[in-house]
Amino acid sequence: MDYFWNTRGGAGGKSGAGGKVYYSNAENIFAFNGDMITNNDYETKYYEYDKDGNQTNTVLKVYERQNTNGETIQFIPAKIFAQSGTIRATYRSNQGATDLSKVQIENDYKIAKSYYELQNCLATPETEIVVTGYTNPLAKELPNQGIGSRSSDI
Repeated sequence: MDYFWNTRGGAGGKSGAGGKVYYSNAENIFAFNGDMITNNDYETKYYEYDKDGNQTNTVLKVYERQNTNGETIQFIPAKIFAQSGTIRATYRSNQGATDLSKVQIENDYKIAKSYYELQNCLATPETEIVVTGYTNPLAKELPNQGIGSRSSDI
């Protein structure tokens, strides 16, 4: 029998593969993260959120660039907290042994036997990492964004 409280959600996708960038002139690197807008609505004001999910008063800037066909496209680069120096804490549920096996924090979590026993379990703590120091010359208000992070532990 499959209980509604024991159905797992999505994993949230997979991060980039990483790598090294070699260059001779940093002023010629114009790196951006992917577009955080998926509905092409660039008329609405979008606000930045902090690492805990709280909306700030900072309105996000809409950028324009040429695509490979020479057409102008609009986008709002997604903020990657690891690029800003913070590897956010991760959580797993106590729905089953598979989820709890991912918990790296020592605790006495028990597998839930009902909806009422479900809880978020801290799997990895928040940590700070060294930033790259890269700033896109076209987006000076986005320090350290667009070029990746220095953590090999993500």
